[in-house]
Amino acid sequence: LMAAVALTKAFHKMGLTDAGIKWPNDVYVDSKKICGILIEDEYRTDFEASIVGIGLNMLPKPELDVPGVLDYVKIGNDQLIDLILKHYDMLIDTNPKALIHQYQELSIILNHIFVYQGTIYKAKRITSDGYLVGSNNNEEIIIKSDEIDIKSALIA
Repeated sequence: LMAAVALTKAFHKMGLTDAGIKWPNDVYVDSKKICGILIEDEYRTDFEASIVGIGLNMLPKPELDVPGVLDYVKIGNDQLIDLILKHYDMLIDTNPKALIHQYQELSIILNHIFVYQGTIYKAKRITSDGYLVGSNNNEEIIIKSDEIDIKSALIA
């Protein structure tokens, strides 16, 4: 969650104020994915560390209708990395409850519909563990990890 919050806050600082998080780790601008984050936890006997990989679209791909950061702002790679790391460092000591609150404020999915395993749900909240809670006809589902589809939900 921390990486998505840091990236989104960095985009806001660059002037991309409509940047938001699509659960769990994608960042969207203008309803289009501009960044994806992959996280792998390293275990030996206990948790050791998390390895965070960030895929950032710097250049647009019009043939795929994929925007790039440079569509919106002119910034060098080093400047962008510095800004992202600055926001990440500011979040390091944030307590988990405050981090979840920030994540929810930056979410583009909360109170909107999404499709999960072929069923339409409405996103209700993010749990303290970072899970997505959705509802469908007064039934709740907790999604711990997986991909949700917001594009199909927009068409449905």
